[in-house]
Order: sequence, then structure tokens, then C-alpha cells
Amino acid sequence: MKEIEIDLKKFLEDRKKKKETLQKKLSESLESFLKTKIKESSEAAKSFFEKIRDLQIENLLREAKNFEKKNKWRKAALTYEKYIELKLKRIRGSKEFLTSLLKIIPIYIKAAECYENIPHKSIEEMKVDLKKSAELRETAAELYFKLERFDDATKQLKAAADKYEKAKMYEKAAECYSKIGDIRQEAQDLLSAAYAYDSAANYFLKANKIEKACSILLTSARMKEKFNLIDDASKTYKKIADIYRSYGYHEKALEYYGKSFELLHGTDKFRNIVSVYGSVGKNLEDAGKYEEAANCYMNAFNICKDLDSEKAGSYLEGVARCYKKNKNYEKALHYYKECAEIYSKNEDYFSAGMCFLKMAEIYLELKDYEKAADHYLKYSEYATLDKKRKLDVFDGYYKAIELYKEIVKKLDKTNVEKIANIYRKMAKSFEGLGNYEKSGDFYFLSGELESKRDVEKAKLSYRDAIKVYEKGKKYWKIGKCYVRLNDYRKAFEYYLKHAKKNEDELNFFETAQGYRKCAICLRKLNDKEADAYYNKAIRFYMLYYDRIKNVSIPPGEKANPGAILRHVGECYRDMNLPLDSEKYLQRALEYFQKENLEEEYMLTEAVLNGVHAEMLISKGKYEEARHLLEEAIHLLESLINLEYWNEDGKKSIRKYINEYKSKLSKLEVKPKPKILLSLNTPIIGICGIEFPINFEVKNESLDPVYKVSFLDHLPEGFEIKSKLKNIEKIDGMTTINGQIAVISRKVGNFEIRPLEMMYRDKEGTRYIKSSNEVKIVVLEKPQLTEDNIEKLKENFTKYIEYQIMNKNNFYVAEGYRYLAEIYRKLGKRESQNLYKKAIDYYTKFITTLEKEIKDKDMESKIKLLRAYKGLAICFERVKRLEAGKETVKRAEKYIKEMNLYKTNSKSVQNEIYLLEVAKLKFEIKSKLESSEYKALKTLFEKTRAILERLSKEDLKDNDLSFVKDSLEEMENLSKSTKY
Repeated sequence: MKEIEIDLKKFLEDRKKKKETLQKKLSESLESFLKTKIKESSEAAKSFFEKIRDLQIENLLREAKNFEKKNKWRKAALTYEKYIELKLKRIRGSKEFLTSLLKIIPIYIKAAECYENIPHKSIEEMKVDLKKSAELRETAAELYFKLERFDDATKQLKAAADKYEKAKMYEKAAECYSKIGDIRQEAQDLLSAAYAYDSAANYFLKANKIEKACSILLTSARMKEKFNLIDDASKTYKKIADIYRSYGYHEKALEYYGKSFELLHGTDKFRNIVSVYGSVGKNLEDAGKYEEAANCYMNAFNICKDLDSEKAGSYLEGVARCYKKNKNYEKALHYYKECAEIYSKNEDYFSAGMCFLKMAEIYLELKDYEKAADHYLKYSEYATLDKKRKLDVFDGYYKAIELYKEIVKKLDKTNVEKIANIYRKMAKSFEGLGNYEKSGDFYFLSGELESKRDVEKAKLSYRDAIKVYEKGKKYWKIGKCYVRLNDYRKAFEYYLKHAKKNEDELNFFETAQGYRKCAICLRKLNDKEADAYYNKAIRFYMLYYDRIKNVSIPPGEKANPGAILRHVGECYRDMNLPLDSEKYLQRALEYFQKENLEEEYMLTEAVLNGVHAEMLISKGKYEEARHLLEEAIHLLESLINLEYWNEDGKKSIRKYINEYKSKLSKLEVKPKPKILLSLNTPIIGICGIEFPINFEVKNESLDPVYKVSFLDHLPEGFEIKSKLKNIEKIDGMTTINGQIAVISRKVGNFEIRPLEMMYRDKEGTRYIKSSNEVKIVVLEKPQLTEDNIEKLKENFTKYIEYQIMNKNNFYVAEGYRYLAEIYRKLGKRESQNLYKKAIDYYTKFITTLEKEIKDKDMESKIKLLRAYKGLAICFERVKRLEAGKETVKRAEKYIKEMNLYKTNSKSVQNEIYLLEVAKLKFEIKSKLESSEYKALKTLFEKTRAILERLSKEDLKDNDLSFVKDSLEEMENLSKSTKY
């Protein structure tokens, strides 16, 4: 039992063991299976996630490109950078690393370009983005270099350097070019490497890294030597020397200048040798070794002067500069002058000017102020001529002016020539500054001084003043210069410009001043228009007076109401109208007295005394005139030195003093020229009809008289129909006859002195002479009626007899014709005899005047035309056709010879039309007599047209009568004629 129990127990234990073993195996098998399945599942999941990550990275690239298309540059750049970061992680350690890396490099460049395209609000923001761009390009270059793509690496480093430069990160830019040099060496392109190092050195210099710059340049120079590029190597050594020199390392500089020169020794590179000499000179100059420096500069100049004169000038300037620094002023001035000549020949006017500036500084140091000023002037003159630089170098002009002013102050006032010369130089200086008025003023002052010793020099100064005044449009001052040149016509033109310019600007005072000067100039030219301009001046003075008379005028203001009234009085004085002058000068005196302006009062009183003296002289009251002139001179001499007056005021006072003294000197007791102005008396005329007044001027003195002019004093209702002509000269013991034509609108007896004559003796003293008193009898012209015929006949007979007695043939003829027309209207036969008498007197008048008509004035020519017309009408009235035709023919020839067809006078045109009517009537009557009817219609129409036109004009009674009769006659003939 026990055995069975033992076996059962054993069995159960074995069974349990087997079961456990089986379960373990099953468990291990299941675990192994599960592990395999899990591993397979994990690898599949990993592959899936990697694909998703790759897609996400590529999506970043697409996003970046989309941002770039939309110009969202910053987002594009950042996205490109994110893509690069993830992509690099993804490809690191992969078999395709190099291929993938090559594809990533352009993305670096893309990101860099995006940073470059970002718009910026500030420079600092821009610098940050430029730096980022440069760093990305540097990275791209490093990757290209690892891939041995040297050209691409070089390109990206240059672009990076450019961005660093823009960001003013010069040392980083230098490092880029230094890397380029290293890369080109790796690529066995040693020459390019050397030039890359040159560029790196330039950037190191900008970054103030002197040692680095010199070190890398030294590397470049040695590489160039290896390639036997002697010229380039020499220049690089020279550049190293220049750098050391500029920083004050003169010994080191000399060392490398020596290396540069060694390479050039024995070559034909003269320009480079010259350049080294010049640089050594500069180095020695900077080191304070001026003699040695001057020698080097001179060596450079001697080699260079035939090769490059412009460059040679700069070396000679170095010589001058060294002598100046060494205080050897004589040599410095010599070489600066020589140098300026070289620059001028090469049209480098700025550099020439700078030489003159240095010379000015030397002369200033030597206390030779005039030469200093002269050279400051030359400096600015030359420097501003430079067309290339186009600089406005005005400081030389200012310095010259200040020095010239000081020189003039110290000069003896009697040294006129010197002062005048200084003034001309000051004028040039102001002209250079564009201050044309000041420039002209000093040329004018120079002329004023020179006029006392050298007239030709003075004229030159006045002409120079005119040129600069023209630039500034200073017309008044130009006029003043022309007065000094005695060119009064030109002076008149510019004073007129001044007046018109100010008239446009409503500046009445200056307008008046301009017109007054115009008048003064014309008076000097004996031009009759002078008075017209005086009147214009007076008009504008009074306009200005009206503007200011109720305005408070500041103390010292010269254009005050009183002064304006005095100016008007002076204008009337110059026009020989003493009464008008007296009136305005008196008003001026009252104003000055009221305003307590003592100086102005005294001047005006002196002028008024002069006017009164002139009036007394004309009456022969010399002692009274002398007293007034002496008093006026005393007043003026007490005024002239007062500070109240400016220079123009003092000049005006001096002018009056000289004028009055001149008059005083001529006031010795002497007989007044004996001149008679005689008129026949009585004078008979008819109301409303033109009649003559004959006069005789008789000079009973032995000496001639000059500038004879006439004034009428006819009563109201009288009108002068012909001008009173001036006579330039009447010789001694000579008689001149004259005539004026008048019309009276009043009937009656008038006892008057109708004429007044003004004249001058040979000294210019003015006199006035009135005519004798005459009786003018103006007869009535009664209405044309049968009852008044005897009265008309009586009055016209008296008129005609008077004209016959005075040999006024023209007016005799006119009277007979007038009376004939009256008789004709009344149907009286006596009209024919009267027309014949008119014909006789017209013929006498024409025969006398025809011979001398060419020497006569226009009024005489017109009177002869009137006589021809009157004669033709009279022949037509008495039916003497052939005589009438001949008269018209003679008249037409006369009109053509005298060029009367072109006159604008309405009255002359009417006379010609009346002659044309007479001519047409003669032609019509001739054709009627010969029965030539075909042409008559045209002749009738032409005659009627002229007559209708004339009927509307303001014609004399007898002419109007002829026109009306002719119209009626043409109408009747036209109706009765069968064409």
C-alpha cells in the first residue's frame, strides 16, 4: 500500500513536473512569439512615423516658397531656416548625406535673399537682417568649400562681404575676403588669392585694424613678386607704406617705400617712380623733415612735368607747402605762383585758387595786407571758375573786402590813385559775391576819384559799373553812370526804365524821380520833349504827395510832403516857369516851418531866392538879384557840412552853390540885349474864321540872342491854330518876321499884349520881353440872309482890305472865296468876280511859297496844300476846267514830293479828298462835253462816296458849302445823264 502510495506520489510528482515543464515551454514559446510580433509591429510603426516626418519637412519647404511668393520675406526666411535645421537632422549619418547636402545649400542662399528683401523701418533692423543674410551665405560657402566647389564658395563669400559692408561690419567683410584668398590658394589660383587679400586689407583698414591690413597686404605683395608682377607688388608695398605713414609710423613707412622703390629701380615705370617719390615726400613732410620732403617733391616734379603736367602741379605744390611750413616764405611764394600757373593751364582753377589762398596766408603772415587781399580775391575768382567741381568759394571775397576796407581807412585821402585802385578791387570782390549793386557802387566811386586825374580811367570804371548794374537791373544807377560819361541819350533810356519799372510797381516817388532825370537829360540834349517829362515827374510827385500828406513821416525821412513840394517847384524852375516854381516852393517853406525842419527850410529858402533872382535878372534888376544870390549862397554853404544830409543831398547843395556863383560872376553891370517884339495894330478878324496875327522880332543889339521862345496871352474864346515856333538864334541887327493863325469865338474889341518872348544872351542869362499892346477887332459874321448881305459884304471887305495891307495873300484869297460862296448861295453874279480875285491871290501865294517850301515846316506845307485846294475849287466854280486840271496835277505832284499821303492828320487827309473831288468833277464835266457817257456811272459813284464821307467831317464853312453843292450837282447830273 505504501509502495502504491509511493508510486502514486511519484507519479503525481512526475506528472506535476511534466505539466510545469510543458507550461514553461508553452509560456516561453508564447513569449517568443509575442516578442517577434511586437518587434515586427514596432519596425512598421517606426517606418510609418519617419515617412510622416519627411512629409512635414517637405511641407515646410512648400510653405516657405508660398511665403516668398506673397513677399512675406521674414516668414519665408524663418521657414527656410526651420526646414534646413530639420533636414540636416534627418540626413545626418545617412548614405545619401552628400547628395542631400548639395540640395540644401541653395536653401541657405534662398533664406539669405529673403532676409535681404525685408523692408526696414530703421537702420538697426536692417543691419541685423544683413548680418543674418551674410552668415547664411558664409555657411553656404563653407559647405561648397567642403564639396570642393571653390568658385561657388568664392561667389557666396563675396556676397556675404557685400552684406557685411552694408551693415558696416568691415572686419567681418575683411574675413570673408581673407577666406576667399585662402580658397583661391586651395584652388591653385594664386593671383586671384593675392587680389582677394588686397580687398581684405581694404576692409581691415575700414575697421581700423592696421596690423591685420598690413600683414595681409604683405602676403599679397610677396605672392605678386612670385608671379613677377613687379608693378603690382611695388604698388602694394607702397600701399603698406602709405598706411604706416598715415598712422604716424614714419620709419616703417620708409622701409616699405624702400621695398617699393627697389622693385621699380631700373624699370621704365616712371609714373610709379614719381608716385613713390611723392609719397616719400609726404612721409618726410609729416615727420617734419621739410627740406628733405621738398627735395623728394621736386624729384617727383622733375620726372613728372613732361609726363603729366596736372600731377606735376600737385608735387610742385608740395614743394611750396614744405617751404611755407619751414617759414621760407620767399621760396614758398615763388613755387605757389608757378604751381598756380600750371593748374590754370590745365583748367584746374580750383587748385590754382587754393595756391592763391596759401599765398594770401603767407602775405598776411608778412603783414603785407594789400597783397594778401589781392590773393584772397584771386583765390575766390579762380576757385569759382572750376567747371568740374562747381563750388561757390566765397570766403576769399569776404576776406579781401575786409582787408581792403582796413587799407582804405589807413591811406592818406590825397592818395587818390591808390584809393581808386582799391575801390576797383572791392568792386570785383562784391561782383564775385553776386552783390552787383555794391560792386557797381565801388566801380562808380573809383570813377569819381579817377575823374579828377585820369578821365580815360574814370570812363573805364563807369563802364564797368554799368556792366554790373545791368546784372542787378539797377537802372537809376546805370543812368547816373551814363551822365558821368556825358551820354545823355543813354542816361535818358535807363532813367526811363527806372521810372516805368516803379510806375508798374505803383512806387510814385521813384517814378517821379526817374521822369525828372529823363527831363534833365533831354534838356542837356536840347530836346523839346524835356518839358513833357518834367510834367510827368510833377504828376507822380503830386500823386505821391496825396498819398503821404496826411501820414505821419518818421524824423529824417527825406521824401516828406515838404520835400515833394520842393521837387515840384524845382521842376517848374527847370521848365522856366518861375511863377509856378515860386508857388510850390512857398508851400514847401510853410510845411518845413510848421514841422520845425530847419535844414530843409533853409535849403528851400535858398532855392526860392534863386528863382526870385532869376526873375529879377530877366527884368534887368541886377543889384536886387545879386543880393538874393549872395544870401542863397550863404544859406547853402552853412548847410553843406551838416550831418543831416547824405552824399546825394550834399551834391545837390554843391550844384546850387556852383550855379548861383556862376550867375553872380555874370552879373557885372551890362546893357540888357535890346530886342523888340512888334505887332501891327489894329488886327482885324471875323468871328469863327481863321485869321493871322503877324509879328516882327528885331534884335537891335550887336550880339546875337539864343533859344528864343514864345508864350501867348490871348483872352478866353481865342484859339491858336498854328504853333508858336522857337528860334534857336537871332543874329545881331537882324529882323525876323513870323505869323500865328487864330480863331475867335467872341465878337468885340480886345486891347491886349498877345505875345511874350523869352530869350538868352551868350552867357545863358534868361530875359523876357512882352509885345506891344495891340487892338484886335473881331467882326461879326451875320446870318446868311438877304437882309444881312450888306453887313456881310462890309465886314468881309474890311477883313480882306486888312489882309491885303499886311500882304497876307493866303488869307486874302480865303476871304474872297468865303465871300464868293456867300454870293453864290444868294444867286448873285458878283460871285464869279470874287472867285477870280481869290484865284489871283491863291496864285500869288503859291508862286511865292513853292520856291522855298522844302525848307519850311509842316504847317507851311499844309497851308500850301490848302491853297492848291482853294485854287482848284475856285477854277471849278468859274468853269475853267483845263486850269483846274493843271492845278490838281501840280497839287498831286506836290503831295507826293512832300510825302503828305502818309500823314495821319485828319485835316490833311480831308484837304487831299477835297482836291480829289475837284479832280473828279473836272473829269466828269470833260466827259459830258465830249459825250463820253460810259465811264460816267463809275465816276459819279466814286465822287458821291468821297463827298458823303466829307459831309460827315468838321470842315470849314466854305469847304462844307462846296461839298453840299457838289453832292446836289452830282445827284442831278446822275439822274439827267443817259449812260
